[in-house]
Amino acid sequence: MSDYWKLGTAEVWMVDPKRESVTGYTREAHEFAVFAAVRHEEEFTSRLLAGLSFSIKPLWMQRPSGGVPSRSDR
Repeated sequence: MSDYWKLGTAEVWMVDPKRESVTGYTREAHEFAVFAAVRHEEEFTSRLLAGLSFSIKPLWMQRPSGGVPSRSDR
């Protein structure tokens, strides 16, 4: 995460597909601190982007063979 720090990034989201989790980090005085740790079907809410909150469940959904989304998936 040192690259994000050097770039001045205010918020970082780390997605772990194996654990089906999303961890949100916010920039503090000397390091990043965890502000959210959600798993499976929980809601993730950004601290930086006002009003942005979403279920992480769709991140773990499997696509049918071919992996190309249909128009109805959009």
